[in-house]
Amino acid sequence: MVFFRVRGSLSFIIAALLFLAFCGAALAQEAETPFIPLQYPAIFFGSITSEGGQALESGTVRAYVEGEFCGELPFEAGTYGLPSDSPYVKRLLVYSNRTNLTGKEVSFRVFTGGGEYQAATRPPRVTWEAGMRMQVDLVVSPEPAIFADMEGHWAAGQVKQLVAKDIINGYEDHQFRPENKITRAEAAAVLARALSLPEGDYGKLMAFSDGSAIAPWAAGPVAAVVEKGLFQGYPEGNGKTAFYPEKTITRVELAAIVSRVQVQKQGVGESPAANFTDQAAIPAWAGEGVATAVQRGLVRGYPDNTFRPAGEVTRAEAAAVIARLLEQI
Repeated sequence: MVFFRVRGSLSFIIAALLFLAFCGAALAQEAETPFIPLQYPAIFFGSITSEGGQALESGTVRAYVEGEFCGELPFEAGTYGLPSDSPYVKRLLVYSNRTNLTGKEVSFRVFTGGGEYQAATRPPRVTWEAGMRMQVDLVVSPEPAIFADMEGHWAAGQVKQLVAKDIINGYEDHQFRPENKITRAEAAAVLARALSLPEGDYGKLMAFSDGSAIAPWAAGPVAAVVEKGLFQGYPEGNGKTAFYPEKTITRVELAAIVSRVQVQKQGVGESPAANFTDQAAIPAWAGEGVATAVQRGLVRGYPDNTFRPAGEVTRAEAAAVIARLLEQI
C-alpha cells in the first residue's frame, strides 16, 4: 500500500510540474505579444456638406486612423449622429481591437453616389482618445479619394475615373486590391455599368447550363451583356453552353468583348492583324477581336512583344481597359 501511495504521489508531482512548465511557456509566449487593453470607442457626430455648403443627401461616413478602417455610419439629410443627445440616434463609434489608437489622428471619408471622397474636418485636427465625444463637421472634397493601395499605381487615374462614375468600387477597408483577378461575372457587371445597360432578362440565363449558379447581384448585368452579344458562353459538347461566372476572365476574352463594343458603337473598320510573337496562341475565334482592340489602343501587348492571351486579368487591368473604351465611344 505504501508503494502505491508513493508512486501515485510521484505521478501527481510530475503532472503538476509539467502543467506549471506549460503555463510558464505560454506566459512567456504571450509576453512577446504586446497587450492591447480594451478601450472605449471614441464617439463622433456632426454635419456633412460639400465645399459649397450644400448638405449631402445620403451615404456613409467612414473613419480611418493611420490607414486602418475603424468605423462607419450611414447618414442622411447632411448629418450623422445628430441630434447628439437623442438616445435613439446612432453615432459614429471609432475603435480598434488590434491597435492602441490613443493620440493618433482620425481622418474621415464619405461614401456617396458610388464614390468615396476625402473629407476635411472642423475642427481641422481630430485626435483619438478613449471615450471621447466630439462634434466633427465634415466638408467633402469634390474629387474622389484614391484608395490606399492605389497611391502611385500605374492605373490610379483610370480607377479614379471609374469610381467617380460608380462603375467600379473598392472594398470596405478602403482598399481597391488592384492585383486581384476579376471574374467573368464581375467584368460583366463593370461593363454593364460602364455602358449604362438596363438589367437583362433573367430567364435567358437559363440557356446556360450553369445559369442558376450566377449570383443574384450579377444576374441582371450578365443577362444585359449577353443580350447585347458582348459576352458569350463556352460550348460543352452536349449542345449546351456554360457561362462560368466565377472563372477569371482572360486577356483574349476581354479583348474580344471590348472590340465587340467598338464595332456596335462605331461600326466595322479595318484592323491589321496583330503581330505578336505568340500570335499562334490566340484562338481563331478571337483573332479579329484582338486585332481591333490592339489597333484601337484598348488592349496592349507586353514589352517582349507577347500578348499572353491566356493571362488572367486583374482588377486594375480591367479598369484601365474599360476607361480607354469609354474615352473612344
